[in-house]
Amino acid sequence: MIGYLKLRASVGLVGNDRNGSDRFIYLPGKYSYSGDGGYHFGQNVGNSKPGAWEASQSNPYSKWETSLKQNYGIDFSLLNDRLSISADWFKERRKDILTTPDYLPSVLGMVLPSMNIGEVENKGYELQVKWNDQCNDNFRYWTTFNLSHSENKIVYMNEVKQNESWMYKTGRKINSRLMYDFWGFYDETADARYQEEFDMPIADHGITLVPGDAIYKDLNKDGKLDGNDATRDIGYTDVPEYTAGLSFGFNWGKFDFSMQWTGAWNVDRMLSEFRRPLGDTNDKGLLLYQYDHTWRSSADTFTAEFPRASSSHASNNYCESDLCLKNSSYLRLKSVELGYNMDFPFLEKIKVKDCRLYLNGYNLLTFTDYMWGDPESRSSDRPNYPLTRVFNIGLKVGF
Repeated sequence: MIGYLKLRASVGLVGNDRNGSDRFIYLPGKYSYSGDGGYHFGQNVGNSKPGAWEASQSNPYSKWETSLKQNYGIDFSLLNDRLSISADWFKERRKDILTTPDYLPSVLGMVLPSMNIGEVENKGYELQVKWNDQCNDNFRYWTTFNLSHSENKIVYMNEVKQNESWMYKTGRKINSRLMYDFWGFYDETADARYQEEFDMPIADHGITLVPGDAIYKDLNKDGKLDGNDATRDIGYTDVPEYTAGLSFGFNWGKFDFSMQWTGAWNVDRMLSEFRRPLGDTNDKGLLLYQYDHTWRSSADTFTAEFPRASSSHASNNYCESDLCLKNSSYLRLKSVELGYNMDFPFLEKIKVKDCRLYLNGYNLLTFTDYMWGDPESRSSDRPNYPLTRVFNIGLKVGF
């Protein structure tokens, strides 16, 4: 039997005029000329002569960007309100986003003003399920589960014409990464294996490949590896597409207990500091994990995670590729707390209304394949401190 039912729907159109520090781009003459910097006359001349250059212009036709937001939901309860469910579906369409076009060649010496040319879409759903039951006078328990999914894409952004379709940001997620598609490590069998799989030899990587070097796919099949082979069709962004949480608790006499789990998936992190042994200056730290999983011989061709340690071929082996893109999905026991409500006769004599002793902990367990920091943090590739567990014991007294 349905004890409660509510249907919700909302549609709204909101505006936004934020464009960094350029609040008044519509005013004529706001941007004129700049005397900063200068010009070099002649060849191989180190000193520049002062001169003016046209930095940017105003845009009298600029207007607010608009966002059409929709949300549709349902709330209902069952089984004498012990089970309650809430579900939402949302969609947002942002249009006329103020962005600066980048299609002018730099030789013109000017920057275009911001224009209302961007369009982005975001949509997803949220679900929450609660169960609350009183078994008897001494025992009550509850649990809550929530799940959310969100995905976005750039509908239009007036990009510079790209040489290949997989290089465009348009039609892909916000902050999608442009990277090479890693194929495998070079060894004495790599040429034959690549030829058999793609019916063409390994592309010219700009270096003489030696055993342990990284090989990337020649997507446009022109026989050379360059920026036209970098794609945005690999992996996920730093923002998880799915997040979930589960909490549970009970009250049993004077005891109470609660715990919370959180998780996220369809999310990746790109290694920067930790992709290269000894770092970009060759005098930084060497992780044991890097040492254990670095290619060292042909026996490691199909099991190694990192290419051979090399400074001369660093631009090839440690470039932006899915070789350095790591899955940062996780499941975490976020918190646990156990409490006891003391009810001793002497407490009333000293005017104590309630007294609770509790023990709790945070970040107690984390299950993840990501080991370069906290998978929950976007800056986890360069952590300042390791992830810490926190334990507390306390006494709460009310008068």
